Order: sequence, then structure tokens, then C-alpha cells
Amino acid sequence: MELLDTVEGLEYTYSMSSKCLRIKISYNQLLTQVEINVAEECSSVSASTASMAAATGQLSRIIRVMDYSVAMAHKLAAWNERQLVRDLYDLFYYYVYLKALPDMGVLQERLKKVASTPRNKNPKIMSMKQLLEKLEMKLQSLNADHIQELADYLPADNLPGLELRLKTNLLKLCEELETE
Repeated sequence: MELLDTVEGLEYTYSMSSKCLRIKISYNQLLTQVEINVAEECSSVSASTASMAAATGQLSRIIRVMDYSVAMAHKLAAWNERQLVRDLYDLFYYYVYLKALPDMGVLQERLKKVASTPRNKNPKIMSMKQLLEKLEMKLQSLNADHIQELADYLPADNLPGLELRLKTNLLKLCEELETE
């Protein structure tokens, strides 16, 4: 946090839970969130900061980020446990724009120890079939009111019709995963 304190005009908040450190950063009208999780190992890929750097007049860097298929597996498991539309949007983004599929090994491990809460009422262990059925049911009922959960994250002109794009593409993802 000391490094963040040295950047003039940068504002941040952070929170810690038993699962991660989450830092929300605002700088030059850009908002981002960084999550730091502990893992004994993590597959990663190289990514460039060029687009963010150009917008802020900074030099770009090559950084390591979690492998998209691993991140997508964790995101699908997180959706299963939290039932948040923002997780569906992230899955849509991974699938449509990054052309990723979830790492099945990571997902199977997450399905062996599913978090159950009064909100999600999950069994402690789930099969892939159960997960996909649950996702398909949620997608079938997805509507414009649900998309309002994303109003704080996306520009207002991205929201109309987003439920149809999420539904169409994530149902394709389900079909693809059913054949895996």
C-alpha cells in the first residue's frame, strides 16, 4: 500500500477476507480492481499494459497474469457460489473476447469442495452436469432487471440488450462444455 500512497491523484480502498486481498483503485478516471489470492502454484500468461499506459501517459510493461482458462474455471466456480451477474459478465468476456474455455482440472477440483451458503444452497460436491444445469437455468431466466447489477461497472450504453448477449453466448459455452 505504501507504493500506492506515492502516486499523486490515486485513490484506493482495500479489504481482506479469508480468501483474498482486494484493492479498488481510481486514477485519472480509470477504475480497476486487483485481487490477490494465495496459491501454491498458478499458471500464468504474459500481458501488456500498453492500452492502460497510453491512456495515462505511462510506459507500458509486460506483466504476468493468471492463465485465462484457469481464471475462467475459478470464475465459473465463483458464480456457482455467489450467483452474481458480474461473474456471468466475466465468463462472457473470457469466452467471447479471450476465446477461453475453463480449465477442466481446476474446475473439477473446485466442484469437489463447493461453498454452500443460505443464499446458494449448494451441495458440498457438484458434478459438471449439475453445474451446467444450474447455469442454463439461470441464463434462461436472465432479464434486463438482473443486468442493472452491472450499472456500477459498465457504461450505461452497454447495458441495453446485454442480457441477450450474455444468454446467447453463455448457452453456447454450456453446449461446448457438455461435449468436453
